[in-house]
Amino acid sequence: MSGATLIGGADPLVGVPSGPGRLPPAFRLGVRPTGFAQALCYRSILSGLLAILLCPTLAAAAPGTLKVRVKSATVEMALEPYVAAVLAGECSTFRSDDGIKAMAVAARSYALNLRGRHAAEGYDLCATTHCQRLDPAAVTPRLASLAAQTAGEVLWFEGKPAFACYSRSCGGTTEDARAVWPDLRAPFLRSHADPYCARQGAGEWHWSARAAEIAAGLGTEVAALLAATLARLCQGQVAEVRSAFEIERDEDDYLRCISDKTAALMSTACRIGALTAGLNRSEIDDLSAFGEAFGMVFQIRDDVLDVVATEAELGKPPGQDLAEGIYTLPVQRALLDRVVGPKLRDLLGHPLDETEREEARALVASSPGISAAHEIARGYARAAAAAATRLGEGLIPKALVEFSYNVVDDLQGSAVRVLAPS
Repeated sequence: MSGATLIGGADPLVGVPSGPGRLPPAFRLGVRPTGFAQALCYRSILSGLLAILLCPTLAAAAPGTLKVRVKSATVEMALEPYVAAVLAGECSTFRSDDGIKAMAVAARSYALNLRGRHAAEGYDLCATTHCQRLDPAAVTPRLASLAAQTAGEVLWFEGKPAFACYSRSCGGTTEDARAVWPDLRAPFLRSHADPYCARQGAGEWHWSARAAEIAAGLGTEVAALLAATLARLCQGQVAEVRSAFEIERDEDDYLRCISDKTAALMSTACRIGALTAGLNRSEIDDLSAFGEAFGMVFQIRDDVLDVVATEAELGKPPGQDLAEGIYTLPVQRALLDRVVGPKLRDLLGHPLDETEREEARALVASSPGISAAHEIARGYARAAAAAATRLGEGLIPKALVEFSYNVVDDLQGSAVRVLAPS
């Protein structure tokens, strides 16, 4: 099994056969009896005690059936046929029988650890690589036999089936679990060299697919979400085009427009990530709310930078929105200012040449519109931070909170470097 990081050194991971009457190696205590009867007595006592201690745990870990989502249907599968189907889907090309048996133990442990991952959707596990890839139709007698030879064998950690993840290849060095899942306690998944990996070194690779193919592979909910997001994007773009060069465009129209464009896109990206990660519904909604609010912050920041930043900072000529008649939040607030508003109103309403564009930029940059836009962005940053906080106390929620405020603080720094009107 390439990239296996399940057992090594003094890691506290033990293999436990979960069948009745089979004691785990970790509990086969060394006894020095003075005679056969004493040895038999010790072993009987130990066996009885361990049976009392372990049987409830082992029974709980070995369910009669698993509910598995296979394509568009939910089917019930006994654990061992499920493991054989995983072998067919994940490692049917393995030549080594021992490698396949090791894989069977890992797959069984992984399934028991993640059982109920899709409980909110009415089943335990899916049949894709989000959980483990199943191919029941491809189970051969060899795979079924090798799975049966390990029947009931499970890797355990701290009293429950271990998170026995695996990968096809690691490039010669496995990743540390803490780098991938900061909140996961899995000291047995440490980074280490893997001299058996078939792909030594950091070889280049690439993968490509159509967006529709990716959406279909992620399930009907994601496909429907992408369709709804595309509709919002089109709606926002049409609204923006219709309002071009309209000096009287109101703020609510601007906010609806960026909500349907940037905010919708970021909310969808966060929601798809939450769905594919198997989060519960409240977490999915909170992460989506974070994306929506953060998208508003991001777009307002971008609109302010279009006024105050330089071409070197933006990587494109600034003031393009002004020149093309897209009057964003800082421009709308500047138009309301008694000092700058009248002059700016005389310039706008038609396409601008370079001189007019720079004059309009300077007027907006010197107006209260920049600071007003910053305050509105900060309100959305607070909303994003509140949504992220509801996700818990882990490193990722805290990073999202910090990220929200960092973006708006960067905007405030940009607002200090305003242009003086010519």
